[in-house]
Amino acid sequence: MVKFDVEKNEILSEIRRRCDCYKNEDKYTDYKPHMTLAYVQKGKFPHIKEGLSLSVPVTRFKYSGKDGKKLYINL
Repeated sequence: MVKFDVEKNEILSEIRRRCDCYKNEDKYTDYKPHMTLAYVQKGKFPHIKEGLSLSVPVTRFKYSGKDGKKLYINL
């Protein structure tokens, strides 16, 4: 998996709180925000860099349920 860890903040914590009221299969009790970019086969992604950081503005969040329903939250 190619992912970036994300700093926890009030906005992300509020999104998590709102999404927790919907049925989900989350088995993780400790909230560790991250952004998954891709799933790759182990050893097949030689471009991994430690300590890489970037800033990405987020203005809208979409929660998609298994039933196809979507919840949009403007930030």
